[in-house]
Amino acid sequence: MNMANHIAEGLAAEFGGKVIDFKPPNPEEEVERLASVHRQAEGRYRQRAADTRRSMKLKEAGFRVDEKAEIARHKAAMELIAEQRANNREIGERALAADEKLARYNRAAVDLLAAE
Repeated sequence: MNMANHIAEGLAAEFGGKVIDFKPPNPEEEVERLASVHRQAEGRYRQRAADTRRSMKLKEAGFRVDEKAEIARHKAAMELIAEQRANNREIGERALAADEKLARYNRAAVDLLAAE
């Protein structure tokens, strides 16, 4: 009796005859089965890569929209600052001109009083 049969009979006795006889696969069938498994895996991974590319493109488009909105917001803020700066300069120059004019009038009044 060879060793494989002896082991099979021992297992069959231990498990009440419920042991399934193992038949080695046909090499050609095994090669085709493995090739099929790998083709399916390749398809899944190619699909995942395509999905990732699509996702990246969509996110990039969103980033571009956000970037344009941020640039527009920044431009509006800079325009507001420039407008406030111009208003400050205009108000300051008017106030400065009025103060210098009043200072000259007062100097003239002091000079006039000193001359008398």
